[in-house]
Amino acid sequence: MDDRARLLLTDLEPLAIFLCGPRWQTALARRINRSPRLVRRWVAGDRPISIAASQRIIALVVAKHAEQMAWARIVYVGMVGSLSPPIAARLMAIDLGPAAAAQLGGRVSIVDPPCAVHRATTARTARPGDRQSAGLERSRAAGASVGLPSLEAPSA
Repeated sequence: MDDRARLLLTDLEPLAIFLCGPRWQTALARRINRSPRLVRRWVAGDRPISIAASQRIIALVVAKHAEQMAWARIVYVGMVGSLSPPIAARLMAIDLGPAAAAQLGGRVSIVDPPCAVHRATTARTARPGDRQSAGLERSRAAGASVGLPSLEAPSA
């Protein structure tokens, strides 16, 4: 999309629903600092969507999508960290791609900076010997084996 292009009316509704939910008109107006009346005029086709508003809506959509993907990755990597080493290595190799996994020489680390939150909460609640604790210990060992810095939970 050209940076100076206007959103089409047919594109506005699905993007706005993604951002604000089914009752999107007033919520979208607040998020882009426009009046709800102006948004209703866009929907009615009485006024074109401004370039500035179009750019702001696109930026909000991109930011929300990035946030959703980051959270999905945190959950996924945390789940993989609790698995047995062969399965965890297989899933991370798939996630990293063959070139990155080969670069690690078969030693696939599940240490990932977004996963620090998971490790910090697991470190405080996991008991030695349970599956979460074992996954945490494996992730620390795997990270150290490939020279990654430790991401320990801050001591209180």
